[in-house]
Amino acid sequence: MLKKIILRKIMVASTMVLVLLMLYFIPLKSNEIDLNKKTKVEYVYPNDLEAIYLLDTNNNLTRSMISVNKESELTKAECLIEELTINSNKSDIIPNGFKSLIPKNTKVNNLTLENKVLKIDFSKEFLNVTPSNEEKLLESLIYTLTSIDGIDKITIYVENKKLEYLPNSH
Repeated sequence: MLKKIILRKIMVASTMVLVLLMLYFIPLKSNEIDLNKKTKVEYVYPNDLEAIYLLDTNNNLTRSMISVNKESELTKAECLIEELTINSNKSDIIPNGFKSLIPKNTKVNNLTLENKVLKIDFSKEFLNVTPSNEEKLLESLIYTLTSIDGIDKITIYVENKKLEYLPNSH
């Protein structure tokens, strides 16, 4: 019985010390947070945002914006063409749910810009596009590349031959 009384007094004293320590460490004044305060959020991109036209899940050509860290029109165009190519090194930049249209393993043999006309010479793999995606591929290239300031028109060549008609459906 004596042990119970001593244990009870120790428990009461320990509880009191604990309560006093909690009161000491908790501040009396609470900092009020103003939830009605208007803050301005500004997003800063280290790169330029450029429009790119890709296939969405409904097989429609859709505009999306991606970050491109290039200064000249030619380097931007080269970067965007690479991103439009299926399974390219930069395919991880493409947003989820979108697909590229340029057939895989397609290379750009030559790229020149004269008088706001971009001339692109593709390798022969460019002709491996499916007939259902031919028009969408050309639209994607035209819309994407003419959205770059300084490019008004594009001319497409395949192995140094000007592309006059659609590759499969003529």
